Amino acid sequence: MKLSDTAIARLWRRMTALYGHKWQSVYGDVSDEKGALTDTAKIWVTELVGVNYQQIVTGISRLGNYYPDWPPTVFKFKELCLAGENEGIPSVEQVIRILTTLTQPSTGLSIADRFKHPLVLAVSKQIDMFALRTAKQVDAVKMVKPIYQQLLMSGWQDFSDIDFFRDEVRQLLGWLIKT
Repeated sequence: MKLSDTAIARLWRRMTALYGHKWQSVYGDVSDEKGALTDTAKIWVTELVGVNYQQIVTGISRLGNYYPDWPPTVFKFKELCLAGENEGIPSVEQVIRILTTLTQPSTGLSIADRFKHPLVLAVSKQIDMFALRTAKQVDAVKMVKPIYQQLLMSGWQDFSDIDFFRDEVRQLLGWLIKT
C-alpha cells in the first residue's frame, strides 16, 4: 500500500505541528508551488510503502518517547510505526528452524504445534523447500530473509480463518512427505 498525496500531506502537517521549524529545516515543504510533492516527500512515500494508516498513527503516538527533540528519519519513523507489530512473530532463524524440521516424523504433534505460527506457512509457500532443507545456515538465511521481510513489510497479518490455515498446512505436509 502506498500513501496518497493527501495522506503524506496530513503526515507532513502533523510533523510540522509537533516539531515546528525543526521539521521544516530538515525536510522542507511537502509540495512545491505547483502543488506537486517535493522530492523529499516522494522519498517518504516510497519508504513508507506497506505501512498502513493505523501503523502511522502508532508511529506518531510514539514520537514523544523516542524523538522528543528532533524529528526522526523516514527509516526511524517506519520502525516506530511497525514496532510492536512483530511481537509474537518468529524470527528469520526460528522460521528456518521450523521449516527445516518439518519433514521429521510428527510424534503426535498438532499442526499448530508443528508450524508454530502462520507466517511459517506463508514463507514456506514462497520458497523451494528442498533447497532450504539442504542449504547451509548462511544460505538458508539468504533464501528466507527477503521473503520474510517482504511479508512483514507488505502488512502481512495472521490468517484469521483457522480452517483455511489448517487446510493449507495439511496440503503442505502432504507435499513434504512425498518429497
